[in-house]
Amino acid sequence: LPAKSGIADMVFMDPPYGKNLAYTTMHALVASPLLDPKARIVAEHESRTELPSEFGSWLRTDVRKYGDTTLSIYARIDDSF
Repeated sequence: LPAKSGIADMVFMDPPYGKNLAYTTMHALVASPLLDPKARIVAEHESRTELPSEFGSWLRTDVRKYGDTTLSIYARIDDSF
């Protein structure tokens, strides 16, 4: 991620299921300089895999479950309220 240029205000991520990549990908995203301060991250993951409610300064603001799929939506803590 750091090798790319530009700033994102919305990220949709859908890593392969069953490999714990949602957690790893979230850590890489929140540590990267590529996200706008008001960005949102929509993380698609298996419903049986619970992502933490916080990743550093990022807070899960919404969760939507669709069968075996869950969408966890994150915003920076200082921008989420």
